[in-house]
Amino acid sequence: MRGMDIVDARRLENMTPIEAMLKQEPMKVKAMKISFFPHSSLIKNIYGRCPMCNSVQSEDNYCANCGQRLDFSIEKMGEEHEID
Repeated sequence: MRGMDIVDARRLENMTPIEAMLKQEPMKVKAMKISFFPHSSLIKNIYGRCPMCNSVQSEDNYCANCGQRLDFSIEKMGEEHEID
């Protein structure tokens, strides 16, 4: 799992303190796809798109591409959103 402590240092060099602070605020992923184990209601994986860079992420706390903190919370169970 990648986090802000592992994000490439070159990306952080040009970041203002305000930008760095905003990346720490969790943002809800844009679209979500939930996969389940066969013949089960147990969740296998949750995928979503980062709201900042639009890259597909797999239930990590931070985007591996841009370092944005992500929120994968599920508000309505049973509702599945496909990633375009």
